[in-house]
Amino acid sequence: MSRLPVREALRVLEGEGQIQHTPHRGYWVANLTLRDLEELYRMRHLIETDAIVETVPLLGARDFDVMQQSLDQMAHASAQVDVRAHSQANRNFHQAFWDKLPWPRMHHQLELLYDWCSPYGALFYNEPSHRLLVASEHEIMLSCARTHDVHRVVELLVDHRSHVITSLRDVLTPLAPSDAGPGSAASTKTFVEH
Repeated sequence: MSRLPVREALRVLEGEGQIQHTPHRGYWVANLTLRDLEELYRMRHLIETDAIVETVPLLGARDFDVMQQSLDQMAHASAQVDVRAHSQANRNFHQAFWDKLPWPRMHHQLELLYDWCSPYGALFYNEPSHRLLVASEHEIMLSCARTHDVHRVVELLVDHRSHVITSLRDVLTPLAPSDAGPGSAASTKTFVEH
């Protein structure tokens, strides 16, 4: 295999925040930190709230069907202990809320934020009680969306994100991204060298 596709793949992963790069040292898997999670969820709050305010009044039967299908997929994935499938169904559920956004840049930013949050979600969903909590929260969100209760959906999303932060607080290292790198105690082994 040529090095070009590998380098391009590494650039894509770096752009998604999945890996980090230091010139002449290599690439390594990005660390999951509480500080990063809090920053990502703050960004999600700011952008997702505007999106929800804009789109919840526009949601209809097809959107609710997509949300319900996502809930069913999450239940199936949870029973199978398939964290990856659960995470994807969770994303589909949330994306159904903001798919009607008339602003493509905001939509793209939400997609990026969900990409960056994905590793944290996978860590959260490893715990069966967390999957049950999410299922319950999503059912209530869907019920409020059906009645176009924008204010309540926004409140529920705030609670939803805060449960993840609270649950992962003891698991995540509170290091700043600049504190972790190749050779640091918090970094993962370098997997590609130049």
